[in-house]
Amino acid sequence: MQKEKTIKYFTKSMLLMAADDAINRNRNRQLEVEKIEVLPDSYKYPIGLAMPHNDVEWRVQIFMPPLEEDGNPVEAWLDISFEMYDSLHEVKMPIH
Repeated sequence: MQKEKTIKYFTKSMLLMAADDAINRNRNRQLEVEKIEVLPDSYKYPIGLAMPHNDVEWRVQIFMPPLEEDGNPVEAWLDISFEMYDSLHEVKMPIH
């Protein structure tokens, strides 16, 4: 039996909602909505790391598409509610 890992990810619209919520709630880790608006619509923004923070939210590491010619993905950190985290899409990836 092949092992799988579940990876949660944001769609662009979900990322915009989460970023707006973080700003409105004055969370510690926020993203600028204006910078998200120029990102690709079809990209899936995967979460690399998620950890409970302050017992009221998740702090998540999000990988963005490469913005520079080096081709390296950009990482960003965002604090989101437990409800938002639970509502994220998931994909199962094989573990080798």
